[in-house]
Amino acid sequence: MDGEPIPPGRLLAKRVEGHSHFENGQAFLNNGGQRGPQIEILLPGTYRINIDLLHVEVQEATVIPAMRIGLVTALDGEPLPEKEYVAISVSGHNDFQDASAFLGARGQRGPQFDVLKPGTYYVNPMFFKVELENVAVVERGQVAVLVSNVGAEPPQVRALVEQAARDESGQVPSADELEARLDLGIERYVVANGYRGIQQEVAGPGVYYLNLRAYMAYIVDTTNITIDWDDSKETRFDPLQVISRDGFHISVSVKVVIRVRPDQAPYMVAKIGSIENLVLHVIHPMIDSSFRNQASSTSAMNFMQDRQEEQRKAEDRAKLELEKYHVECISVLICQISLPQDLMDTQTKKIIAQQQQAMYQEQQKAEATRIAMEKTHSEADQQKNLVEAEIGVKIAEQNKQKAIRFAEGEGESTRLRAEGEARGIRARGEAEGARILAMGEATAKAYELQNKAIGGQGVTAIEIAKQIAAGSVKVTPDVLVQGGDNLGVYSHQNRSRWTLPGA
Repeated sequence: MDGEPIPPGRLLAKRVEGHSHFENGQAFLNNGGQRGPQIEILLPGTYRINIDLLHVEVQEATVIPAMRIGLVTALDGEPLPEKEYVAISVSGHNDFQDASAFLGARGQRGPQFDVLKPGTYYVNPMFFKVELENVAVVERGQVAVLVSNVGAEPPQVRALVEQAARDESGQVPSADELEARLDLGIERYVVANGYRGIQQEVAGPGVYYLNLRAYMAYIVDTTNITIDWDDSKETRFDPLQVISRDGFHISVSVKVVIRVRPDQAPYMVAKIGSIENLVLHVIHPMIDSSFRNQASSTSAMNFMQDRQEEQRKAEDRAKLELEKYHVECISVLICQISLPQDLMDTQTKKIIAQQQQAMYQEQQKAEATRIAMEKTHSEADQQKNLVEAEIGVKIAEQNKQKAIRFAEGEGESTRLRAEGEARGIRARGEAEGARILAMGEATAKAYELQNKAIGGQGVTAIEIAKQIAAGSVKVTPDVLVQGGDNLGVYSHQNRSRWTLPGA
């Protein structure tokens, strides 16, 4: 309540030594203590203080619970620079519990860069204001893209882009590549650590004591993100309504699956801001336009029948477009195509007719198969007879061959017997001829000798006598027929008959 005045521009009285925690009021005054709110505080304990000189007000200690942080605002200190939003970090103040050391380190008034982590702190509430804030939690399958409000101003755009390209590939980019990056206009806002802007390094899954005054955190899902256009109440977009080339209205349900790689998340944020903006301002207009253009170039039936090709075209275009935003298109899927009922009825009737025709053809094939089966069944029933007949044919063939071989054998045998008999007859004839020849030659020789001996008439008489004696010549007739006047005929056996006139 007494002492020197507080200098202009200061909120609290300065710290003085030797007063033994304000128990020695005389020393406080002698050492230049100032009247008014004091920068020093009393920690828990018992103190003997002259309450006529010093007024003591008891305050609760600052408690930071788990999963919370304390954002500190200094009510006194050096003025905050004009372009700065958060005061620079200073050391030695023991988590803001030593306000005098904070001022001695030229701490700045305003929002502080450093935060209080969970715990109990004895902070002078007249010098520092503490606000509780939740910790930053990055779940699995997510990254946090940080936008820094503190740090040095980023270098020139060209130098920054060149450094980013060097960090990615490890090589100095060519002039053409550098110009291409500058034309894209995406890397110029992404900076390395220590510069103000979108941080190139992202925060992976975990818990962070992040000063949300110094940094803005954009949570980006790095797992697959599905965007639907259908009739479900849970989806954001209705089915796409397109018109075919032949004038039919078509309703198309589509599913698009995208993914942001962690290393590309800062560039995506720099280009479009967030996944929400990407979906609303890029993907939805692109998909709607893509299917409208594709449907207008073909008929309704062809659009439905060429569904796979239409899906591939939409996916190729989506991949090409999303690459500009550093987003990976996993797939574009056509879930449902709804055509007008009249057109579907016509197509259904056509398909039914084709199916009936195919059914009749199949029935015809079935009947042909049944006929073949019946034939096979009949053949199976007659298999015994067929086998017997087949065996009989084989037996007859064998008998035929046997008869032919037997006849050939008989003929050969007969031929051989005939040849043998002929040779025998020829041999006997030759022998008989030789005998007769020999006898004739002998007889002729005898006749020749007789003829020489008795003469030819004598030989003739001898031969006649021999024939009569042998009975070869008959003298008396065998039959005598006699008529009047004793006329008659006779005949000898084996001789000509003689007939008399008038007989």
